[in-house]
Amino acid sequence: MYIDRARPVVYYEDVPWEQRTGSRTMSSFYSGHTSSSAAASFFIAKVYSDYHPELGNKKYILYSCATIPPLLIGYFRYRGLKHFPSDVMVGLAVGAGTGILVPHFHKQKKSNLTVVPFTGRYTGVSLTLKL
Repeated sequence: MYIDRARPVVYYEDVPWEQRTGSRTMSSFYSGHTSSSAAASFFIAKVYSDYHPELGNKKYILYSCATIPPLLIGYFRYRGLKHFPSDVMVGLAVGAGTGILVPHFHKQKKSNLTVVPFTGRYTGVSLTLKL
């Protein structure tokens, strides 16, 4: 997702003019680095807790630990004048949501409905319902 929003470095007069007006100064929202690291760490926490249901409520310790890498990355992106705090927060939310929901939606469940896309002479979807 690309939104044409200026990075914080543009607003600092102490920064050299070349840095403030150079390329890649208009792609601030949202923090992709934070989002990617959040997706990876929350994916690991989700999959591990799914494979180890005996953890019970201790799985929330995994999710708490999963916030550490994206928060550190987001903090350093903020300190480096690459993103606003809102960019980092949205990146964390998008990444965490992706990291948790992708494995959740891909769990194997027994279903009577089968959906199979096909291509060839014709293109379409085959739906099979076993009663």
